[in-house]
Amino acid sequence: MGGYTLTFSLNSSTTQDAMVKDVNALGEFGDTEMPAVITTKSKQSNGNLIIATETIYDKEFILNLIKKKYENLKKLTATDIFLGEKTEAKFNTNTNWIISHMSVSLFKTNDMRVINETYVLFN
Repeated sequence: MGGYTLTFSLNSSTTQDAMVKDVNALGEFGDTEMPAVITTKSKQSNGNLIIATETIYDKEFILNLIKKKYENLKKLTATDIFLGEKTEAKFNTNTNWIISHMSVSLFKTNDMRVINETYVLFN
């Protein structure tokens, strides 16, 4: 997947289907392009601009990857798993400087939950 550009109005959102390669929560599958739905939102208020993205990965695609690799997980179904990522970047609209960045990746099955969370505050 190459880079892409989104153009949409402030204080609105857009959703698109995409093929995503960087998946932090799946480690060994992280180099695999996966179908996903990406929603990007913007909100401007009080001198700040917040850009938030939510990526929900295709459960059937992930399920097939898991079943090919792990024999003991053949009984899993698409309703048993979830993989998603959320990011939020906050900017000062007066200076255009970034204030903070947050990223959360979640992979879960009925028996397990893996969360990778990062928060960076810029001073």
